Amino acid sequence: TKKSQLKTASLHDDSGVSLDEARRCASHGNFAEAIRACASRLHGPPAAVDLLEQVCASWERSVLEASQHFQDEKEELLIAEVRRRKEAEDHILKQGDELCCLHGEIRALRERATEWRRLKEERDRDLAAERQKRHAAERQAVSFQQHRLCYEDTLREAALLRQQLADALQVAAASASTGEVARRVAVHECSPLFACHPEERPVVKKRLLVKWHPDKQPSPGHVLLATQVFQEFRNRPEWDLSSN
Repeated sequence: TKKSQLKTASLHDDSGVSLDEARRCASHGNFAEAIRACASRLHGPPAAVDLLEQVCASWERSVLEASQHFQDEKEELLIAEVRRRKEAEDHILKQGDELCCLHGEIRALRERATEWRRLKEERDRDLAAERQKRHAAERQAVSFQQHRLCYEDTLREAALLRQQLADALQVAAASASTGEVARRVAVHECSPLFACHPEERPVVKKRLLVKWHPDKQPSPGHVLLATQVFQEFRNRPEWDLSSN
């Protein structure tokens, strides 16, 4: 009896150890080992124990396969994530290069716009200077036109003065020449006054006055000659003789 009690106590102790092992394995997720720890303390038909052992082995294989499959998927996901990150980094680098290119193009466009603005300002200054020159040339042309008109007026006045001078010289020359002619005409016309009877002299004088009166002449030249002949008549001694 005492031996059976000791054997029963030993079994209880082994059963407690097996259960503790089963709890530990279960807490770590090793459920198959936990079942084996429990199964070693079970008593029943050997076929049932073997079947339970086969189930645990199949379970372990399934868990290992699932774990391996999960690890493979995890590695594939990691590889895909690394590839995706690499592609994203390459894309970012490419965009950075494109952004640098765009910045360079923008700087070039700004420099070109600055150059165009400078050229436009220079062109505007040149155009303003050309407009000033054109206005100055127009004012100078107007001044030249006025001077030309004044010069033409002066030339016309000078031509008129020359013509007047020529006419005056001609008249003076004509006066000088007609004076001698008038004297000779007066001598010729007054010669009958010496030969006629004193009573006939007034008639002769009247005929001469009517003949040589300036109002009776057909042209200005004849008027000038007639006037000078009138003067020569009064300067002749026979004219006064006829009055006496």
